[in-house]
Amino acid sequence: FPGTPLPDGAPCPDGDVCNGDERCGAAICRPGTPVVCTDAEACSMDTCAPATGCMFPPRTGFDSVSCAIGRGLPACSGAPLPGSVLRRFAAAERLVERGRSARRRPTQRQRLKRASATLARAIRLTVRDTRRGRLPADCSAQVVEALTDVRDRARLLARSLRR
Repeated sequence: FPGTPLPDGAPCPDGDVCNGDERCGAAICRPGTPVVCTDAEACSMDTCAPATGCMFPPRTGFDSVSCAIGRGLPACSGAPLPGSVLRRFAAAERLVERGRSARRRPTQRQRLKRASATLARAIRLTVRDTRRGRLPADCSAQVVEALTDVRDRARLLARSLRR
């Protein structure tokens, strides 16, 4: 019946998933425990949409590229990463940061394209060193995956700066 208080413990949702499950207590709707949204992924944003709950959209722009760089390259047990790969990864990191600080979009785009090309070279060197037996195949696959992720993020951002 309308106006009849709900029994204690009965749900009384307010339509906002993010603020938890509200329950009736002493004829009053009591707030629930707010939802904590975290996916432990540094390259995504932890958000909560009232209608749907937790969402983890990827970071965008320079934050996306810098975050992927910040993860670093995986360490290989028993085999150090080639210096040529490490140097190129560091050079790409510098180019991305210089791109971030550039005031003009064409300059930003140019530095991102150079970073992408530098990372592509690091990928080729990693594959070459694997073929020559200097780097274990399982480690190489992880390094190539990390380098490719950063390269693809830099390329995507450079393309978006065309407009």
